[in-house]
Amino acid sequence: MIAITVALALLSTFASCDALVSLKIPSLSQTTSKRPISGGLVALSIEQDRWTDWVGTSEPNAYFNKVLSNLVDVNHVPFYLRIGANSQDRTFFSTSTPYSYAEFPPPTPAVPFPEANHLLVGQGFYDSVRHLPNNTHVVWGLNFKSSSLPEAITQTRSILTAFTSQEIRDKNIQLDCLELGNEANFWGSLYASPSVISLISPRWNEWTSEIVKEVVFPPGLGFWAGSLAESQHTSTSWSPAALIADGIQRSFGGKYLKVMSQHHYSGSACSGSKQILSDLANKNAIRSNVSIFLPDIQGYRYNGLDFVFGETNSYACHGAADTSNVGSAALWALDYSLFSATLGVSQVYFHEGIGFKYNLIQPIELDRSISDGRPLLSPLPPHVQPPYYAAVVTRDALGAQSIIKEIQTGDDYLSAYAFFDPLPPRPHLGKTHPPQTSLTAALQDCKCADRAVFINLELFLRKEDDGIRPVKQLKLDFSYLDGGLAPSGQDCPKPATLEVKRLFIPFVPFRSSRSVTEPLNEQFSYF
Repeated sequence: MIAITVALALLSTFASCDALVSLKIPSLSQTTSKRPISGGLVALSIEQDRWTDWVGTSEPNAYFNKVLSNLVDVNHVPFYLRIGANSQDRTFFSTSTPYSYAEFPPPTPAVPFPEANHLLVGQGFYDSVRHLPNNTHVVWGLNFKSSSLPEAITQTRSILTAFTSQEIRDKNIQLDCLELGNEANFWGSLYASPSVISLISPRWNEWTSEIVKEVVFPPGLGFWAGSLAESQHTSTSWSPAALIADGIQRSFGGKYLKVMSQHHYSGSACSGSKQILSDLANKNAIRSNVSIFLPDIQGYRYNGLDFVFGETNSYACHGAADTSNVGSAALWALDYSLFSATLGVSQVYFHEGIGFKYNLIQPIELDRSISDGRPLLSPLPPHVQPPYYAAVVTRDALGAQSIIKEIQTGDDYLSAYAFFDPLPPRPHLGKTHPPQTSLTAALQDCKCADRAVFINLELFLRKEDDGIRPVKQLKLDFSYLDGGLAPSGQDCPKPATLEVKRLFIPFVPFRSSRSVTEPLNEQFSYF
């Protein structure tokens, strides 16, 4: 059986004829890469200045836990969090602070929920990770900008104190990596010149080496590196590739380097300007924005490192009102995540903060508008926003892990992906058995897709009947050969049955403010 997911928020308000698109569903042998992608592809990068609002202090945030648990229940893959982001470089440990104390600039219409200028944290801040669901995986950021190595060591000790506590060990909440610094190329005039990246690598080497020497690292714990706001994709300018060229893997601390992280946004809303809906949920724009990182991805994998979008979302400065928080953002996030995976991006961490426009999840009650900061007549309860549904669909499509291949559609508005459950390892026959023939290998690789996702990115802008919701008709072709690997003239097995699910969005400007503890209603549905 093959499972089909169709994501819809269809077309424009103008009448249009139905379009028939014929699609060849590939077999596993037609995929370029056989590297599986984790079902935890979509992750969250949480701004840590209000971390305890997300997770709770003396008691857990029940709503946030419920949302994470709902996502885990889709495919039984643990959830992944990065905690830190911009405010990690403004964070200082304080023994007199129970949880945290933050100082914020005043809100503005463009940035209604600004990030903290200064953050003091105590041991309770890190201990609150105990409230997360069982088996959650965490990456935690350290202050690298302050130029205080002792501060980074103190924060590391406090984080490890939390994660080695019996309560957190009993829940199997995992600290995967530590991350030194956030977007060093935005640190100011001292670091503005591309040549100054050569100053970052020696400092990173020194700090990570000292941290590892001063603090006992448990088995498996490593570092993220990079975390730059942009990349110029060369080894001599601001890019993670330059950090590799400068030798961060050759230091004592570099032996613990596991992941190269790159930050990436599709544009900027820092001026508060309006964005055009179709500019975000645009198939060609998504591909051009992500494909520029392909040489970086291939280079890091050659050096034995995973590559992640460690902080990403639609528009920088917390999103664009009426674009990042409406129906088309769900389609954008889904296509963006899956296309990134086809290029070898291991995980995509969507930036989240209390009240940010582009959030997947608003975890607490809000008393002012996320669009412009105006006071609300009544508080807005915790809720999920449209991009949340991208996380649901990716988990359902990937399962525990999948090999993913983009299906070429020849249509500028239709994206399609095939998913293959990994084959079990082929047995080693040994010297006393004949080697596997190409015929045997071809038959093992003659495997049909287990699941597929089709995303219609043409935008249906209004709910009224003056616009006709056009439809794409898909003709799925399973009668393919295996590029000469299979016996001459033999087709791969075709699925006997199809199971179809649909992500339905009423119309693009629609906002979802539904609590996931309530039943699905006419707003967004996935069934």
